Amino acid sequence: MRESTVTGAFHLSDDGCDIIWDDCYFTDEKEDGSVGYFHNKTGVIDASRSEEMKNGDEVFNEIMDDLAYNCIRIEWTPIGNRNK
Repeated sequence: MRESTVTGAFHLSDDGCDIIWDDCYFTDEKEDGSVGYFHNKTGVIDASRSEEMKNGDEVFNEIMDDLAYNCIRIEWTPIGNRNK
C-alpha cells in the first residue's frame, strides 16, 4: 500500500456545501518507485491529472512549512452539536 502526503489551501463555496481548492499539493509513488511531488487546483489526488513539481522535495517541504505556519485555528461548533 502506498502512502502519500496531501496539503494545500481551500475554501468553502458561498453556500458552504462544497470545498473549492485553491492549491492542492501531494506526493505519489512514480512508476520507477521514487516519490513524485504534484500540484493541482482540483483537490483530486491523481498524478496523471496534475503538474509534477520541479525540485519537488525542497519546494513541497517549504510549502508545507509555510502553510502550517500561516494556519489560524478557529473555534467553531458543528451544527449537529449546537445544543450539546
